[in-house]
Amino acid sequence: MSVPSTVDQPPVAEKRAARPAAIAPWLVLCCYLLAAVAVTARLWADPASRAQVGDPHDVDLFAWYMRYAATAVSHGRLPALVTTALNPPQGVSVMWNTSFLLPGMLLTPVTLLAGPQTSLTVALTLAMAGSAAALFWLLRRWQAGLPAAALGGAVYGFSPAVINSGIGHYHVAFAVLPPLIIDALLRILTGRGNVVRYGAWLGLLAGAQVFIGEELLADTAVACLVLAGALALTRPRTALSRARAVALGLAAAAVVALLISGHALWVQLHGPLTEHPALLGTWSSNPAFFVDPGGNLLIHTRAGAAAVASFHLGPAEVVSYLGWPLLAVLALAMISFWRDLRVGNTGHTMAMRWQADTGEPGSMVGGYFIGPAPGTGLPVFDAGPTKQTTKYLDWIWDGSRRARPSFMNQMRADLAYWHPAAVVAVTSPGAPTGRLLTELLGKPSLRAGSVLAWRR
Repeated sequence: MSVPSTVDQPPVAEKRAARPAAIAPWLVLCCYLLAAVAVTARLWADPASRAQVGDPHDVDLFAWYMRYAATAVSHGRLPALVTTALNPPQGVSVMWNTSFLLPGMLLTPVTLLAGPQTSLTVALTLAMAGSAAALFWLLRRWQAGLPAAALGGAVYGFSPAVINSGIGHYHVAFAVLPPLIIDALLRILTGRGNVVRYGAWLGLLAGAQVFIGEELLADTAVACLVLAGALALTRPRTALSRARAVALGLAAAAVVALLISGHALWVQLHGPLTEHPALLGTWSSNPAFFVDPGGNLLIHTRAGAAAVASFHLGPAEVVSYLGWPLLAVLALAMISFWRDLRVGNTGHTMAMRWQADTGEPGSMVGGYFIGPAPGTGLPVFDAGPTKQTTKYLDWIWDGSRRARPSFMNQMRADLAYWHPAAVVAVTSPGAPTGRLLTELLGKPSLRAGSVLAWRR
């Protein structure tokens, strides 16, 4: 189909209706930022001298690294990966410590102007708001509704794991990149975009995360392996057909990641002061922490708060709390949506489309959807007659100018089930198809020549 030379402008009412939809995501991001400022309000009362209570040694160490990175940048160089400025005369390997190098470098102006503790307060505030915004962006990118995406971002960015890590483990609390890493990987696995481009983007994100916190990068890698394994097990044929493309994307990611962080990793693993860590003492956790909230959470029990406060590794290490309500919601969602192809299917559900009216009552209209075929999960671009086309043919054969109630009910059920991002028809607003879909969707169409589109 050729691209029309001119595109009709949508009505003024449609432009006005689109404005709130465009503003809403920005309002969500502003709410995240305000919430992060509220959580850290006591620090902002005097950001240069106030610090969190509960892990003073780690906070002091992070403040030292913020000053260390800022001093290096102010002298026009990158921070050295091995230094004797700390622990002389032996020194330390910066890569074997939670040095938080990338945020420290980016916040150099704040550190030089207001001190390292102010930079840490800025980093902690941005960690919460930025992590929430990153997951909100990911969920919206994968067609989640605005309320669901906003709630998901808030649950992630202000989760007990982030809040507890914020006591002194800034490198774990700064969870902005993991959603972006997972999105890039899923784009490669599902073929949504150029695999080399998304591979390079994945490598850039992974390389950057090395200089934020390798611990969180390892956690993200485990999550990526679980997602990739689930996709391979549920869609083995699709996985095999995409194996070469996925390998190319991952190779591009590895090349870019090594270009960024390869030297630093070599210094860490083979350079001076290379460590051969061994577990010192007991590092096991308590399974009860999955359901027992700590005292720094808004809703908690006295017993749970006491258990977290007395944990031998410190409250900053208690990052596993989910809570009975969330666990119950997750279990209920898995049971309720197990057969919903939007949840259990990895195919593309992009749009539902009907071909143009022919003007002949007996002609094959050829309705089809772009999405996963039932039973296979493979994308279908020209399916045989479905419930949509069968009902549509009944309507055409009748010669009626109004759709039967059974047809409208079936179409509503199909739209609710497949949840297309848009409905497209090659027709005119006054033709039967245009009038039918406007009535069905309850909104006017956008028009480009002979193409009508209804956003969902």
